[in-house]
Amino acid sequence: MPRPRPTQFEVKQAKPHQGKGWKVTGYVDGVPKISWYLTEKEAREDCKEFNVQLAAHGSDLVMSTTERADATDAMALLAPYKTSLTDAARHFVAFMQTQLSSKPMNVFLDEYQAEMRHRVTTGDLKPGAMKALKETLVKLRERFGSTLLTNISTTDLTQWLSHLPLKSVTKERHRSYCVQVFNAAKVRDLVQVNPAERVAPFRSTVDEIHILTPEQVKHLLESACDETRHLYAIAAFAGIRWKEIAELTWEQIKVKEIIVTAKGAKTRSRRVVEITPPLESFLSPLRGSTGSITPEMDERSLSEASRPFARFGRGEGRIAAVEKRLAPT
Repeated sequence: MPRPRPTQFEVKQAKPHQGKGWKVTGYVDGVPKISWYLTEKEAREDCKEFNVQLAAHGSDLVMSTTERADATDAMALLAPYKTSLTDAARHFVAFMQTQLSSKPMNVFLDEYQAEMRHRVTTGDLKPGAMKALKETLVKLRERFGSTLLTNISTTDLTQWLSHLPLKSVTKERHRSYCVQVFNAAKVRDLVQVNPAERVAPFRSTVDEIHILTPEQVKHLLESACDETRHLYAIAAFAGIRWKEIAELTWEQIKVKEIIVTAKGAKTRSRRVVEITPPLESFLSPLRGSTGSITPEMDERSLSEASRPFARFGRGEGRIAAVEKRLAPT
């Protein structure tokens, strides 16, 4: 006949367990509960308390001295926030689950870049888009390395972007790509929220970005000297960046198009720009020239000449809609 289970906790001396030779044994909801102690005195004190709790509340609330001390300390810490131990425990469990399900930034970027390359291969993504994104991914990897994605905050991203030695327009581009990267992480349940979405946009100053009006461009072309007028015309009518213009040669200016080589292009990719009739009117007097299209200037003079078109680039810098108004008569 099996020995009946004890209805109370008991003190026993046993083979030492982690240096402790006394134990208190009993059953909590049919499951054996064992607590180890260094001395018989400690064991008997807790055994007595266990049995008092058992008599008063049943086995559900039986706690050791250490467990009661921990619970008391925890409640004291939570008191200012009016949060229960259960709520705190739930919050901690959710936090740990988030930590365990996240990934280091560098590991995620490896996977993300591999996915982007596959999309380029299948034609789902243009190569130029991947090249533009790559610069942001490199900077993210350099800054955050093995930091878990879930541990990167809006403040972290804001401070990092703010201290980059770049113009506001470039910082804004990186911020936009960060939103894209963290959205991809969110879809994969690697983060609960996208911290980049709450980073304030970087607004460019008036001095940094200044788009010329058609009237200003017309005045500039009329006022420019013969040596630089065609440079401003290329910037205005072809939307080519000033640094790219500085790299152009007359051999790259064909009958109907301008060839911007990968070496001279900001995006490091070759492209072809159409020569419109208004632009041709400025280029035709110079046809037959060879070598660089820029006049012989020192670096400072060339930089000063570029200021009116510092942001007169592709897209926003084009004034095709007013070509007829600006073309010489």
